[in-house]
Amino acid sequence: MMTNEANVLADHAPPKRYNSFLLRCWHVGRGELRIKLEHIQSGTSTQVDTYEAALAWLTEHCAALHEPDEPP
Repeated sequence: MMTNEANVLADHAPPKRYNSFLLRCWHVGRGELRIKLEHIQSGTSTQVDTYEAALAWLTEHCAALHEPDEPP
């Protein structure tokens, strides 16, 4: 079955409330971790030292970007 290129592109188009993040992770010593997160659309970023803190920032950042007048 052949697919129409427009249909394929539409199936893979990001939704209206799409967010992209860049995550950089590196070790700086014995068990020390650094994680830098950047929200691509706004350019806001943070640097944390645990995966838990990274997830908390992502969760908070995504919630802050939610437009309350639109259904989820």
